[in-house]
Amino acid sequence: MDVDFQLLSPLVFTIFAVGFFSIHMLRPNRAAFMFAISYLVGALAFISDIFLSESALISMRTMVTALYAATAIVFSSGLWIYYRKCAPWRMMFAILIIHVALYAWLLHVEFYWMRSFSANFGCAILFSAGLLAFRGNLNRIVDTAMFLIHLANCTLCFVRPIVLTQMVDGAPTNANHSEELFVLTLHFFVATGAVVTAMGLLIMISKDVFEELQNHSMTDPLTSLLNRRGFDLRVEEMIDRAGAAPVCAIIGDIDHFKAVNDTFGHAKGDEVIARVGRMFGQLTNHERFSARFGGEEFVFLGRGLTLKQATALAEELRAEIENLNVMAGDDIVRCTASFGVALRLPGESPSSLLARADAALYLSKQAGRNRVYSETDTSVSWLRETHSIMKRVSTRCSDAMDLNTLLNTPQAR
Repeated sequence: MDVDFQLLSPLVFTIFAVGFFSIHMLRPNRAAFMFAISYLVGALAFISDIFLSESALISMRTMVTALYAATAIVFSSGLWIYYRKCAPWRMMFAILIIHVALYAWLLHVEFYWMRSFSANFGCAILFSAGLLAFRGNLNRIVDTAMFLIHLANCTLCFVRPIVLTQMVDGAPTNANHSEELFVLTLHFFVATGAVVTAMGLLIMISKDVFEELQNHSMTDPLTSLLNRRGFDLRVEEMIDRAGAAPVCAIIGDIDHFKAVNDTFGHAKGDEVIARVGRMFGQLTNHERFSARFGGEEFVFLGRGLTLKQATALAEELRAEIENLNVMAGDDIVRCTASFGVALRLPGESPSSLLARADAALYLSKQAGRNRVYSETDTSVSWLRETHSIMKRVSTRCSDAMDLNTLLNTPQAR
């Protein structure tokens, strides 16, 4: 068999190892690092197999089998780290020891063809350990596709030695195990499986990196809440999904925050912002989200909340912030916040909804801060102000009429 052709598999493995290493270097990723190691060890295993397969030393041939098994272990560990953050190392190392010991024994007693079954089945079991990492993690199309690809590869590992026995002439021996058609088929299966698997993994990890970068561009680094850009994108989606369901907006602003920075420094000011942001973040779920609009202003949007419920929620936030204590040496940083609440009207734009919540916030500031005002309070305030203006105008008109009457009396003339 031409050695140049046999180098195809290690070449493919090396190329993808470099690809995974590149991803890890650009943005540290433990799973990508494990996949890179797996493909690198796989390349080393194939090179060792090419040059040591004819060796009479049992230790050399056992080492080659151990390298293939290590490839399977590290690959499965990469899947476990990606989906579950940790890997069942003890279980896989126990299987590795049994697998290598059995293969070494088969070498010693010269059961030629049994060695092929042992090598393939052992690696298949180790690769199959990676399938367990997918449990409960098939929510995305890319995850389901990756599971099916890996399942197909594991199945091929079990089936491959059985199929290959039908491709040799006569009884399976160590000699016909090295026939050209046999080796060609073996390398084709392995190279194809490696390419398809690596492409699937690269797509999956690249998608995660892209989403992570996108999330960073939409997230406030201090509070981990959405920033203004992220809020604008999310609010449109929520309004579209809400339909006729009520949507409430809460705007909160920390009172006299400049005094906190001036008195205790910007580091403590940032800590206050982070703590308040955490309070808003606890309200977030699939129907509710919070954002930091910049400075000391926060926004919460909740689908399915009535105005009364949203006002009560804002009151809980106000009380939490009022009771917030941030240590600054021997001093305690205390602060309060004012809130404005509004309920979205049918067909109303997000900007109009926020403008009405902001008007309620302004009213709470004008009323003395550390309180919650809703749009109904704004309406009452507007009516009172309108009534006051009309009363003043009426009084002036009345005074003007009285003056005119006085000027037109005979005495005045």
